[in-house]
Amino acid sequence: MIGVSAMVANDRTHPGTASFANLATKKREGRYSNLAPNQPCELQLVHQSHRSTLPAKDTEPNPEKQSRMALDNIFTGNRLPTPLVSGISDFHLSLLAPVAVHWLTSALFVLCEKTGWLGKYRLHTSAEELMRNRVSKRECLRALQILLGLGLGALSSDDIATREPDHVAIWTGRVRSAFASVPNLLSLSGIDFTSLATTLSRTAPAVLLARNAADMAALEEATAKVLAGYVVPAAQLVAALVVSDFCMYCLHRLGHTNKWLYKHVHSQHHRLYVPYSWGGSYNHPFDSLVVDGLSYAIGCWASACSTRLSVLLFAYASFKNVTDHCGYVFPWNPILFVTGTDPSFHDVHHQSWGLKTNFGAHFSIWDRLMGTYFGDQVQILELRKRNRIAAEASAFRKPASEM
Repeated sequence: MIGVSAMVANDRTHPGTASFANLATKKREGRYSNLAPNQPCELQLVHQSHRSTLPAKDTEPNPEKQSRMALDNIFTGNRLPTPLVSGISDFHLSLLAPVAVHWLTSALFVLCEKTGWLGKYRLHTSAEELMRNRVSKRECLRALQILLGLGLGALSSDDIATREPDHVAIWTGRVRSAFASVPNLLSLSGIDFTSLATTLSRTAPAVLLARNAADMAALEEATAKVLAGYVVPAAQLVAALVVSDFCMYCLHRLGHTNKWLYKHVHSQHHRLYVPYSWGGSYNHPFDSLVVDGLSYAIGCWASACSTRLSVLLFAYASFKNVTDHCGYVFPWNPILFVTGTDPSFHDVHHQSWGLKTNFGAHFSIWDRLMGTYFGDQVQILELRKRNRIAAEASAFRKPASEM
């Protein structure tokens, strides 16, 4: 993820936003009356001519009206988002977060390597790393510094704070429409909504069916906050990962099947036969900026991710990239349970005998569907054992001055 710019499609105001603004305007003009207690939450249109015959406004506060007006006031269109972290825009944070996650996570595995902590979970020995890799850690670090400079160069660009739709307002309108359709849906089954509401008026579910407008407005807003704040972003994040991973699978596989691309581009990454944490981003710039960058951009566009959500997406992608190359396999891994991938899955792809398998970055589903999945653990253990014996034998024969 280092050097990959945050290419996130700008959120577009939902078509319904304008109608919400019109609704708020009409509300302020007094074209909708207050809702009577114990009635379904429906707006009642009152002719403007009748408005003049109504008595003067009561100076006493009306909880129902205040609740409804407070809810309608959020239907005023777009707003400027508050930065997730004070002092830095969400756009710049989406560039910095994956870099910070990459190096902090890498530092943890470097500490494990230097101290020998958790050494029993390592996939390869130090002798294998020394003898089989075709690039030194120093050279790898130099390449990463170049990519880091390219990526952070975007920080010098001016960040224009763009207005974004009020998602709670949008989802409140959708929830309100859904609740308003309940009577019609029940009528299709022969259920009289009015009779049902009367029957349940003395029970707990009455707030859902027959309470006053203030309660209904509060319920609509609470439901919208849960949807806009948790359910929808979680679904968008999963969708972005699925779409991005499919794109990366296709482009990654192309980098192996096309001889020219592999020789001049992707082979750089495969100079690491024994990958380690911060070596996961040792790529050709084309791989980092085009393959990864384009894939995540398509994923963000397809799932309509906001800039703020892209911060989480890129941070997780950076974490996953480091752990996939860390060389440690722990006995319990929740990511393996959910995605079917872990460091062992990707390590197979880095071996000469698994080079044309396990192309997926986040999920194993594409490899399983496309026939490129290599998951025979017995065979994998045997092949790794052969590599380890050969590497240790070579290290024993090689003069110390050349190591």
